[in-house]
Amino acid sequence: MPKWGWMYETIDKDGKKRPLDYVVWSEVFTCPSCAAPIVFYDAAYNTKTGAVAESFRCESCGAELSKKRLERRTTPVRHVGR
Repeated sequence: MPKWGWMYETIDKDGKKRPLDYVVWSEVFTCPSCAAPIVFYDAAYNTKTGAVAESFRCESCGAELSKKRLERRTTPVRHVGR
């Protein structure tokens, strides 16, 4: 198996490894009003039209947001043994 092959697999309900058909990645931001996490795909993408909304509301506090107002949320990664 290639070095990154595990990233393209999942485990089904019976515990068997299965290949992934597709993956939806989304950026996670922080609401500037309440600091709640905002999964951009969930908050702004319209699955019926395939369009991204110019503005949308924070599910936690109701603040009206746009991608320009959001703060990028990051996670530090520590690489051991390099």
